[in-house]
Amino acid sequence: MTLAKLVVASGALGAVCWAGQTWVLGGWLGWSIFVKIGALFAIIGVAGAAYFLVALALRIEELDEVTALAKRKLGRFRKKA
Repeated sequence: MTLAKLVVASGALGAVCWAGQTWVLGGWLGWSIFVKIGALFAIIGVAGAAYFLVALALRIEELDEVTALAKRKLGRFRKKA
């Protein structure tokens, strides 16, 4: 069952990447290097967020471990600041 959920989440990631390639990166050749880097970072960030949100919505158990680890790490940074 987890594999099917991962496939769905990966499909969301792939759909965002495909949409970014089709619509955002259409004028790639005429852009400066900084615009290209910014566009790639934006698409990768949105695709990663889509994967994470779909995985959360599907309640993938392994993702709970990752979010708990991230919360512990962020909690340490907050205590030091």
